[in-house]
Amino acid sequence: MRKLLFCILVIMVTVACENGHLASPQASGRPYEVLVVMDKADWEAPEGRALFDVLDTDIPGLPQPERSFHISQVAPKDMNRTLSIFRNIIEVNIDPRQFTTTRMKFVRNVYANEQVILRINSQSKEAFIVYVKEHRQDIIDFFTKMEINRLCKNLERKYSKLTYDLVKEIFDCELRAPEELKNYKRGKDFLWTTNNTATGM
Repeated sequence: MRKLLFCILVIMVTVACENGHLASPQASGRPYEVLVVMDKADWEAPEGRALFDVLDTDIPGLPQPERSFHISQVAPKDMNRTLSIFRNIIEVNIDPRQFTTTRMKFVRNVYANEQVILRINSQSKEAFIVYVKEHRQDIIDFFTKMEINRLCKNLERKYSKLTYDLVKEIFDCELRAPEELKNYKRGKDFLWTTNNTATGM
């Protein structure tokens, strides 16, 4: 019995560790959800409103308005272990003592797997406002691309086998659709598939 328990413990430690470090947790948060790390006073001031206006845009091409991102804000002092594993984070740092220009850069998987952090550093509030307005589309495209990449990666291993088989049979091509799509209607050269729920359809 002791040998069995020891073997289980060794397996757990081996799985939990990678290159001598504890394995990172999986990033939390919903798809297209962005956490902005910025003081509340700055968030409610023109510099924060400029960034909010960039993120608070509609998805293009839809018949009705639908927001591109779900936006949350937290002050740097309130960042904790739970919030640090958020999937999409924007860290804003405006400090003339540290920076002489405004730049943004991103890092991956700092606190969690499948996480991206976009850091925007600026020498002044005025420069920050100008920069985010000029790079509006770059910021939107960055997070959109990250979410699409996550979805593609997930669909490689987890997808609706029913939808995949039907598309292969009807259209002779491959389609990895979300796993919850289990109901369908079929016609001549036509396939409609759904999760058949009242919300989140």
